[in-house]
Amino acid sequence: MKNKKPRIVILQKSLPQYRVAFFNGLREELAKREIDLELIYGDMDEGRKDKVKLDWATFLPNKYLNLRFIKLIWQPCLKQIRNADLVIVEQADKLLLNYFLFIRKIFGRQQFAFWGQGRHLQDKENSAKNLFKRIFLKHCNWWFAYTAEVKEYLIQKGYPGDRVTVVQNAIDTRWMQEDYLSVTEQELTQFRDAHKIRGDETVLIYCGSLFKEKRIEFLTDAAKRLFEDGYKVRLLVVGAGPDEQLIIDAAAKYPFITYTGPLFGRNKAVAFKASSLFLLPGAIGLAVLDSFAYRTPIVTTEYEFHGAEFRYIINGENGLITENDLEAYISAIKNILSNKEQFGQLVSNCIRDAGKYTNENMVLNFADGISSFIEKVN
Repeated sequence: MKNKKPRIVILQKSLPQYRVAFFNGLREELAKREIDLELIYGDMDEGRKDKVKLDWATFLPNKYLNLRFIKLIWQPCLKQIRNADLVIVEQADKLLLNYFLFIRKIFGRQQFAFWGQGRHLQDKENSAKNLFKRIFLKHCNWWFAYTAEVKEYLIQKGYPGDRVTVVQNAIDTRWMQEDYLSVTEQELTQFRDAHKIRGDETVLIYCGSLFKEKRIEFLTDAAKRLFEDGYKVRLLVVGAGPDEQLIIDAAAKYPFITYTGPLFGRNKAVAFKASSLFLLPGAIGLAVLDSFAYRTPIVTTEYEFHGAEFRYIINGENGLITENDLEAYISAIKNILSNKEQFGQLVSNCIRDAGKYTNENMVLNFADGISSFIEKVN
């Protein structure tokens, strides 16, 4: 890399809306450091409705190979990654290009880095998927770990800690907070009227993708029990995904459940402003940052398949984590709804931690990791 500007290429199988601010920020930060960043992304996963475009990046449609138990993805970008000083890829088993990069690394023809969680958190530690993932875990030139806990896991599995950057995975919460704080009473009234939410109802929101690990039936069962026990609640479900029919059916059956479909930007902020608690009994990932930015404490369970960002929650301080049991979950919701002082403290700590887990910090962490890699190579 001596005597030339370093060229970094990041490959993404798709570009979700929540990552645009990160990539824009990272490109600007690396430019200040005389480092070129190129982003190559493919088409959006089926069922997702947050597809976006990025003018300065390169879009290349993925090629798919459907096998009996898995869909493999080929990212057709061999020409584009040629002569890159570092290629950064998602640590995903279904991405065929990752194995190609692994082979090229063996022959000293390509340096690449993984970006991710280190293992399948939605599977048992010793599952076939995780055993397979471990085979390739150590065979990259650098690691960009989502959280400090991921770094600890990588070191435990034998990867050198001085080649791991903790990026502190985040989203752009600044504009989310600005939207939330600027929502007007008129907007709230219009939102409540549009969804027939009564003034005496406490709104409990779910916001995120709708798939099995999110435990949608557990969520609706909790709302049903609260309603049957005399609580005037409204469960507001925001999102889309393979299990959305469960919510469509529940909303048709129960008047206390409302399904809005996916909401973005200011519309999402208004929905959270109208809500008191964020219910997510299943797998938690970046949704915890919605809780912090929108000042809506999250209530979850000790579910074994949470994402790495679950560690951002401190039980009883900035959210609630109950036993993995419906009765315990309902009891926690009842307790917090009746304890204004504790609820206020949770909200205060959400505000505090919204300033800790930010897109700006993630950009700097990621850029520092790239700079450290370049220094080591040189």
